[in-house]
Amino acid sequence: MKNKITPFHVNIVLFCQGDNNAFGNLYKQLLPELYLVAFKYLKSNQEAEDVVADCFEKLIMMPVKKRQEKFISNQININALMIVIVKNKCLDLLKTNKNRGRIIDKIKNL
Repeated sequence: MKNKITPFHVNIVLFCQGDNNAFGNLYKQLLPELYLVAFKYLKSNQEAEDVVADCFEKLIMMPVKKRQEKFISNQININALMIVIVKNKCLDLLKTNKNRGRIIDKIKNL
């Protein structure tokens, strides 16, 4: 059985060719799931939105050649990659906030 080509896959190919409209479509398709992943970790609407926006910015700043290599040649699943990027960014933010809180507490106790 052959894989069915979906509008999502067409948008990935177009995005890899530098089509910003396709990026907008990918954004709309990926946003709800990525937001939920971020919110699950951060428990904050604003922080979840910021993390997801940063991750999409990282994706759109990727050069076209690198997009083609990752998502066409290497067939990396863009959805799975974005979930991992969001999760890692959330964990980094939580670690930073924890360290920042610990430093502030030490300063207050001086």
